[in-house]
Amino acid sequence: MSNTITPLLAALREQKAMKLKGGIYHKTQIDLTYNSNHIEGSRLTHDSMQRLITSYEAQGEHTLEDILDFHVRFEKIHPFQDGNGRVGRLVMFKECLRSGVVPFIITDELKMFYYRGLREWGHIDGYLTDTCLTAQDQYKAALDYFRIEYA
Repeated sequence: MSNTITPLLAALREQKAMKLKGGIYHKTQIDLTYNSNHIEGSRLTHDSMQRLITSYEAQGEHTLEDILDFHVRFEKIHPFQDGNGRVGRLVMFKECLRSGVVPFIITDELKMFYYRGLREWGHIDGYLTDTCLTAQDQYKAALDYFRIEYA
């Protein structure tokens, strides 16, 4: 594995540094557990994040499904002490823009569906996909209102 920092890893570190001083990954790993309101638990090393990002970037072009899969895997790694969800959703937004996919914002009204989608990913992927498509439709409505074109 190369020692160079990938653009996505650099963006993760930059976004996390804005939230916390340092943006340092956890050094130990424990199992991920889901709570009804949030995800908590798993801590992986820098190497685990590097493997995740390397495999994602090796895919080349990314679809919405690829972006969602990366997001779920990132959230399961849960690399930071705090702010993983916010950083993960921000990276998902950025990856949509980078990949030519209309981005979306998970609103408070969609949050419980979003958490269910994270929990069920790998069993019933449609929960998260449908939630994000709903959020995307809301974002498209705002783009339409301001007459901003999108593909």
